[in-house]
Amino acid sequence: MPTTPFSTLQNALALLLEDTGPPGSELAELIGMPPHDLSAAAATQRLLKADRPTADKVWRGIVTRAREGDPAWTVIAVGLALPGLAAARRRLCRDLPNEAADIEAEMLTAFLAELKTIDPATQALCPKLIYAARKAGQRHRYRVLSAQRHTTSFEEMNAIPVPSRSEGPLTLLAYYARNGTLTSIEAELIARTRIEQSSLIHAADELGLSYITARRHRERAQVRIVQALALPN
Repeated sequence: MPTTPFSTLQNALALLLEDTGPPGSELAELIGMPPHDLSAAAATQRLLKADRPTADKVWRGIVTRAREGDPAWTVIAVGLALPGLAAARRRLCRDLPNEAADIEAEMLTAFLAELKTIDPATQALCPKLIYAARKAGQRHRYRVLSAQRHTTSFEEMNAIPVPSRSEGPLTLLAYYARNGTLTSIEAELIARTRIEQSSLIHAADELGLSYITARRHRERAQVRIVQALALPN
């Protein structure tokens, strides 16, 4: 299976809790189980089965510790919320399988932002963190579906008349990069994500861009390509 933000965090949590020392021992105390019995699966199941007041008490401790700056507790927070995050991701990725990594990245960014600002005294702490993540995923899904409705995918470009010097999508990209319609970065982003089917988060990382910057570059570039294709040769 391809590596995604969620799978990376799942593996990180499992490795983190293999050690019986801190922070695993501290988490075990919060949850109420012996440190030697603690694992990612056991901690997750314990929280899933806990009643709301108990779960909120544990999450209050997790959120407080995560805000103290120890990255291990941030991993614990996201890792223990993964069942809810993954369930939301499955619905958001319905008919958009190639967007899974990008949707996860958006959800993770929103989760971490909410983790920094949510009131630890609030009720239903974990569900509210997941809700913030799900809303971010929904916004990304809407943008993708909207782009599909209003722009032309590269799979469809072969059926559209292109400049006479073009023989296919890659040649088309090179042509528009040469004539200034696209920058070289924009052409590279579209080639990697639309033709090679790489996820946007991976392409952005390889090109030294933030995810948000890469997404904006690609969206604007696609609009300019469609506009250029609509012009008479």
